[in-house]
Amino acid sequence: MCSSDLACEGEDTLSEDVTYFGSTADVDPSISLDTGKTILPLSDLALIPVTTINISSIDVEVMRIDERTISSVRNLFSGLDRWDSNRVRNWDGEVLGGKTIKISGDPGVEQSFNVDVSSIIDTDEPGLYVAIFDAVELDVPYYVAKPTQWFMRTNIGVAVYSGTTETKIELRRFDDLQAVAGASVELLAQNNRMLFEGISDESGSVVVPVSALRGEGGNAPEYIEIGRASCRERV
Repeated sequence: MCSSDLACEGEDTLSEDVTYFGSTADVDPSISLDTGKTILPLSDLALIPVTTINISSIDVEVMRIDERTISSVRNLFSGLDRWDSNRVRNWDGEVLGGKTIKISGDPGVEQSFNVDVSSIIDTDEPGLYVAIFDAVELDVPYYVAKPTQWFMRTNIGVAVYSGTTETKIELRRFDDLQAVAGASVELLAQNNRMLFEGISDESGSVVVPVSALRGEGGNAPEYIEIGRASCRERV
């Protein structure tokens, strides 16, 4: 066996070192979202974390979903293609605004930043929203979903405790953790049928009998709608 720096007997040697050059393939352009950021409290900034690669600018469009059409939204909480987006614009909700954001950075390097939704929608109205992201570099086909971020703007936190005979719903505000008393609580099925209606007590609690939760198919419980004198929120 020969050492790495000595030639074996009968072998030729080079007069100088040989250097090899290589490169990896270009990274495909992409926009990545943190889908866990689904609740944006009204007391905080409405920030959506975004990570891009090989994207020069992104277009962001924000729409609000009408509470009474939520059960008919196609691909709710999933990525929306152009057909889905047009349906939301014209049927299930309304467009609140859009924005183009320029991105600087080296090619092939991830760029991470926050998009302040408040600067786009200019409203603190509670409810369900969806932000759709696009970029020229993505070249997304018509029936392929674009990067989509669903989020709820609310100041009400909801905790649900299920038992054998009843389910308890507790409401507290995000900003001061105080109980939300006197709120109307509606439990709705997938087909938008009312399954239960009640008012939260001084502790912010509502008790739902198990009989209201036994539906199947379109009658299965799906949404909790919390209403006050000035607003309604579906969570």
